[in-house]
Amino acid sequence: MEFENLKYISKLIYKTYKIPSIFFNYDTEGVIVEFPTSFPVNPLYKKEDLIKKLVQGCHTGPPIIKITDHSECYIIVKINTGDLPVGFMILGPTISPTISNDMILESFVHLQINKELLHQISLYYKKLQRIPERINFECAQDLYFLLYREILNITDINYNLNLVQTEVEDPTLSLFDKRESANFHHSIKYEQRLFQYIKEGNKNEIIQNFRAFPQEKAGSLSKNSYLRSRKNIGIVVITVAVRAAIEGGLHYELAYTLSDSYIQNLEELTNVQHINTFLENILVDLAERVHLSKLQNYSKPINECISYIYLHLYEEVHLKHLAELINLHPNYLSRLFNKEVGMSLREYIQRLKINEAKNLLVYSDYSLSKIASILNFHDQSHFSRVFKKVAGITPKQYISQG
Repeated sequence: MEFENLKYISKLIYKTYKIPSIFFNYDTEGVIVEFPTSFPVNPLYKKEDLIKKLVQGCHTGPPIIKITDHSECYIIVKINTGDLPVGFMILGPTISPTISNDMILESFVHLQINKELLHQISLYYKKLQRIPERINFECAQDLYFLLYREILNITDINYNLNLVQTEVEDPTLSLFDKRESANFHHSIKYEQRLFQYIKEGNKNEIIQNFRAFPQEKAGSLSKNSYLRSRKNIGIVVITVAVRAAIEGGLHYELAYTLSDSYIQNLEELTNVQHINTFLENILVDLAERVHLSKLQNYSKPINECISYIYLHLYEEVHLKHLAELINLHPNYLSRLFNKEVGMSLREYIQRLKINEAKNLLVYSDYSLSKIASILNFHDQSHFSRVFKKVAGITPKQYISQG
């Protein structure tokens, strides 16, 4: 009967979350329940070795969520009660939606594995369900309830990231050195003032304050590399500046998307001298965007339209669909948009797409045809015509100017 219970629980979990599961018997050291029949295993491991590695250190109690060194997620519960056999219920593997296939394969480069194995690994990861972290926690709660009929608080779930624990050095000695040399960090007031200017959209004050900042007081965020330290400082600056821009009125999704793009491009820089210029341009860009958002005091329906367009810029956005979303007649929405924004909806979308195309031309290696495709233009010719109409020059001329 206990095996039937385990099979039913496995099927129920798979039906709800599409996460595979196995039950590993502690006494026989064998798998006695597996659903579906083909449990996915990383090509780097044998199934038995993987299971033993996963259950190591797992004790009776709340579920453990383990993230492996290769980004796979497993939910593990040790069972040692009632009519069920002693063993481990293992759910997984899954992977986070935020991890791309390129990021996964890049993490295996240092292992120096052959192309055939790398291909197998790629296929393995493509088959894994992409499950957000919060869903894994919900699944762990449901599994625990099915096994023990107890409601589990999410804070009771163990989250084992397989991270190496490191000690933080005592700052006393470092503080002593700073006092002796009178080389302290910058005042918090400087940061507060700089980010207040971003919230206000005050570009000129940002330039003045950023250029006046003594770089030697920025601290050090890397023990071994000055370039890495400057990049880490840049990431901190971008992160805080984007939060300030959101407080200033910039749409959060646009702001976070910009943040991702800024940091990715910062990582490409190899010259320390270019980092400061890059950061100044970012702060100015954020301030200008905040300034424009403050000028655009639109009605709620128009703000909802603009927000939707930002979120779906790489898709086809139609007037009829927008009108349905905000419960307005398409003709009325069209007139209202034209009146408040000063241009037609179609013109507005084209402007945003061309601005995005400019960023892709500068910061990506995409071809013109690729950019035309991802921005949903009919073809490269159509993209070039719209680009020239909006920007006044062709895409190729824009690239040559850069």
